Amino acid sequence: MVMANRRRIRMGLISGLILTAGFASVELRPAWGDALGINFYALSYHLDREQVRQKDFREVNPGLGLHYVFSESDQHLWFADAGFFKDSSGNTAKLVLGGYRYKFSDRWHLGAGVGPVQSDSYERGKPFVALLPVLSYRIQGAAFNLTFVPKSSPNQSAVFGFYVTVFPGELATREPK
Repeated sequence: MVMANRRRIRMGLISGLILTAGFASVELRPAWGDALGINFYALSYHLDREQVRQKDFREVNPGLGLHYVFSESDQHLWFADAGFFKDSSGNTAKLVLGGYRYKFSDRWHLGAGVGPVQSDSYERGKPFVALLPVLSYRIQGAAFNLTFVPKSSPNQSAVFGFYVTVFPGELATREPK
C-alpha cells in the first residue's frame, strides 16, 4: 500500500512537471509561465568530510521540482517549491515549501522556505518540518541556488545544497541577439 502511494505521488509529480513545462513553453498563459520554474536538484557538500567517507554519503543528488512565484516586487519575492531528489543516503526525499526572498539586486536574492520534508533517511521516514535558507543568483531564464542545512536532529551532517531553477516562460520570450 505504501509503495503504491509512493508510485502515485512520483507519477503525479512527473506528470505535473511535463504538463507544466509544456504549458510554459508554448506560453498559453504568459504571466503564469514567467512565474513558473523547474528545479533541477543537483549537488550537496557535507562539511563533515569524515562522516561522508564513513557513511558513504552521495554528493550528487539528482531530482526535479516545481518553483512558483506567487508575488514579486522590486525587493520582495514570495514562492512555493515542490519536488523530489535522491538524498545523500540514496533515498528519495520529497519536499513542499513556501517561502520568501529579499532581492538585494535584480540578480541576488536571499531568503528561506519552510514546509514538510519526507525521506526514509530522516526521522525513521516520518515527515518533518524544515526551514531552509537559500541564496540565489538570477540571470535571464534561470536561477542558481545555494541552500544550507545545519547539523540537527533529522540531519546527520551540516550540508550545502546546490540546484538550478529554469524558467521556461522567460527563455521563450528571450530576444534574439
